[in-house]
Amino acid sequence: RSVRSAGNQLLSLGVGPGDTVALLTLACSEWVATWLASAEVGAVSMPINVMFRGEFLRHQLADSDARVLLVDAMFLPQLAEVLDGVPGLRTLLVRGAVPDGVTVPAGIEVLDAGMLATGATDAVHGGRPHAWNDVACLFYTSGTTGRPKGAILTQQYLCVAAEALAEAYGMTADDVMYAAV
Repeated sequence: RSVRSAGNQLLSLGVGPGDTVALLTLACSEWVATWLASAEVGAVSMPINVMFRGEFLRHQLADSDARVLLVDAMFLPQLAEVLDGVPGLRTLLVRGAVPDGVTVPAGIEVLDAGMLATGATDAVHGGRPHAWNDVACLFYTSGTTGRPKGAILTQQYLCVAAEALAEAYGMTADDVMYAAV
């Protein structure tokens, strides 16, 4: 239900297949729901290291053309410093209260991340789930030889990696494993 609700809310924000949804939070249920909801509507998930600031943060958001960003309020000050250099970002879904003195450029909507839990839960009403060869997520390299580069991972890669992990651990059909990423 949480994933379907978040999926419908992402659709209501204009997120569609191929759009990038960035994630800049600590571990939370909204992160998991948004990650999985992005897959349901065909969007590309992009987790961001919460330690990133300045050019590292700006580069990832701008290079990926992120449209929506789920962000913890505690990271808004470091985010606000780079938002002018992120022209594609339209919406911030904020977990927690926006700190005093943090301003967001005009054109970027700031919403409470709780809205992800207020969508329809019967089905995802739009978009399309990822096909096996669709880009499912984007991880940025450490940038040791230059600017960080986006490593594109397909839905198939994610499934094959999960299968390989289960095989390596000797898991059977009777075992249950949960892994957010």
